[in-house]
Amino acid sequence: MILKREQALAMHAPKQVRHVDLCQGYNPENANDALMILGIGRRFEIGPEDKYDRWRLEPWAVQAALRRRRGGAKLTDKEIAEIRRTTWEADTLVLPRGTPA
Repeated sequence: MILKREQALAMHAPKQVRHVDLCQGYNPENANDALMILGIGRRFEIGPEDKYDRWRLEPWAVQAALRRRRGGAKLTDKEIAEIRRTTWEADTLVLPRGTPA
């Protein structure tokens, strides 16, 4: 009887379903405050009509990130341009070997 009961319960038990919550990432404004407090980034202004905060990273932080790559794929021209555009005093950076100057 116990075996029949267990089989009946197993047949009528709800199937276990894995639920995965999807959430979309966003850029919270308080992250900018953290960048400034930690000395990683500074705000700059393009003009009075600019409605967004613009930030550039400090060279020491970018250099530290570049050092952590440890043999990663060579940087593309687009990546290099983005690094230069978003870094204060970008000409002081030492880019990884094999990167076009």
